[in-house]
Amino acid sequence: MIDFLVAHRRVVFAFLVAASFVNSVKFLSDWGLLLGLLIIQISLSHGVYAYLNGGRMLTILGGVMSEKADPESRSIMVGIIFSVYVAIFFI
Repeated sequence: MIDFLVAHRRVVFAFLVAASFVNSVKFLSDWGLLLGLLIIQISLSHGVYAYLNGGRMLTILGGVMSEKADPESRSIMVGIIFSVYVAIFFI
């Protein structure tokens, strides 16, 4: 499954960003909240993309995880990032 996602990482990133925009429609009345959540979701999408790309990965609170880091640690971090991304849909 991960090989499929790596092979189609650009499509996955485009889907995550598009889903972020669709999710932000419900906040059209409050521009501050809309922009804040949109920026957070797109940055989390970039973290997932960076993981699939094999490069440096953004982590929570702006930290960076190296591409040479332990693969298990990178997998755990992308799991946390994706969980936060999905949780924002339920706000």
